[in-house]
Amino acid sequence: MPPERRRYVSRGRQSTQALTLPREQAREARQYAERWYVALSDWQVERALVRIPAVSYAGFADRWGYVSTLGEFLPDQCNMLELPIGQHLEGEVGQIISTMQASSVTATRQCGDLLHLIRTPGSRKPDSLLNGAGQWQPDAPRMAAYALACLSLAVVLRDARAELDLPYVRGVARRDG
Repeated sequence: MPPERRRYVSRGRQSTQALTLPREQAREARQYAERWYVALSDWQVERALVRIPAVSYAGFADRWGYVSTLGEFLPDQCNMLELPIGQHLEGEVGQIISTMQASSVTATRQCGDLLHLIRTPGSRKPDSLLNGAGQWQPDAPRMAAYALACLSLAVVLRDARAELDLPYVRGVARRDG
């Protein structure tokens, strides 16, 4: 079996790749955080019908007596919030934000407060985290704090992509303005 041949890559090309890759990852992280920010700012809710499954209580009738099945087979309405990872129950997302606001951990509470500000219509918040070129707005640490709050919520909602972008955003948020 012939030994595997490695493709020769010049040192200049290696240094270009080493510099370009982190920049592309940072750009993608900013854009993904912006998608979450816009989704939470817009708070687009869609009413969804959920059919309640039928459950037979016949086996328990002798022990329980009369069992009401009121509401079975009827559709139940719930509000679904549009997010970059798909639809989630609006109440669930709101509950997570409220829990973050009530946290005894300062960083989590600050994220919760920012998320509450983002989702509140008419509140003083930036229109966008990024400028036209895809870079942070002039106050980068402040914009990154909003992005950090959005991505922290995304991680709680089990968004693996957000978890990968958090270290970069956290680093920008820690910078001195």
